[in-house]
Amino acid sequence: MPLSPKAVFEWREPRVITKQRDQRDSLKWRWWQGPMWIGITIVGMMPIWYLAKLNPHKHPPPIQHAIAAAAFLGVLLTYTVPWINRLFPSYIRLTEKKIMLLRGGHVSVFLWRDIASFEFSEVEGFKVLRLVLNQGHDTMMGVNEITSIEKLEEFLIGRGLPRTC
Repeated sequence: MPLSPKAVFEWREPRVITKQRDQRDSLKWRWWQGPMWIGITIVGMMPIWYLAKLNPHKHPPPIQHAIAAAAFLGVLLTYTVPWINRLFPSYIRLTEKKIMLLRGGHVSVFLWRDIASFEFSEVEGFKVLRLVLNQGHDTMMGVNEITSIEKLEEFLIGRGLPRTC
């Protein structure tokens, strides 16, 4: 059994669409979430410092240095890593059981049973596949010009997905 299932369709998403999705996702980010994740990182790192303090063979830095290093790590993880991930290209892979959106170190998986419907539209000259999920959310995926929309639509209907009107 292979680690990655065989892709029926696979393409690189147009950069214009990934930028639009990034803007849409950034609107969901609340002002307090960044500082919250930095605080969670600081709180998560303090037990490590405390355990090092209990070991007589270790000589950890003072608590002020440990908190500053944990805060720096929190800023790095909260703001820098997502920014770096946005620089990577995005790939869409459709298999017999799911749709995967791969970008940098992040993978979004949508199982066929979790998708309520689909539709194609056009954004800035590119075809976009919009998936409506059972939870009421939706997501959009750019389709490059090489991929056949007719074959892709036939495949999606074959998976039991209705078209959104």
